[in-house]
Amino acid sequence: MEISIRHRDGFAEAPDPVRRMMEITESGHYCCICYEKSRGITHERVVEPMHLVDGASGLLVRAIQIEPERGLRCFAVSKIVSVGRHERPLPPKSRARNTFSSGEVRRLPTPSVLPKKESHSRSPWASTSFTQYLMRLREALVDGRLDGDEIEEIAATRVAMSMQPEQVAAAHAYLLGEELLAMSIDGQVDDQDWDRFRAIRASLRTLGWQE
Repeated sequence: MEISIRHRDGFAEAPDPVRRMMEITESGHYCCICYEKSRGITHERVVEPMHLVDGASGLLVRAIQIEPERGLRCFAVSKIVSVGRHERPLPPKSRARNTFSSGEVRRLPTPSVLPKKESHSRSPWASTSFTQYLMRLREALVDGRLDGDEIEEIAATRVAMSMQPEQVAAAHAYLLGEELLAMSIDGQVDDQDWDRFRAIRASLRTLGWQE
């Protein structure tokens, strides 16, 4: 049976990894995905898919990852090698709120970023470059760290987009806020969660994150 995803401009057939994730989520289970971040190296991850998102380089899946560590993740569909059903069922509250199987494709949410001198204005200062930079960070940090090539690529992307310092700072702060939310989503935070958070914060420092 064909399963469709819904973009703003109409329907399209769901790619195989997405179709399988929709089926598994609808059945009330976590997905076990094999993901290739770079250089042919793959890792298994247990996730609850949350949203489909239009990305600059293709379709993305935003998900809550529970193994090997917890956090919000952004996976490029083109790099999902395989998808299986995990034996662990989704909690009842997760099943009630999850709408991934609807097939709706979203735009990435971004905060409203205002220059200090215009802080009284109601108009958001959230640009396309801000959105793309935040998305690139999410993709690169899927394993919680940045290698040398990724640091150079992200820095070059930021320069090419002529991003302002306040936009960069807001993107880094927004991403850390997402991590804090994911850490506490099940009502408990352990040492492993804090280690993961510190590792991401350290990675952002290499890109110019200032505390």
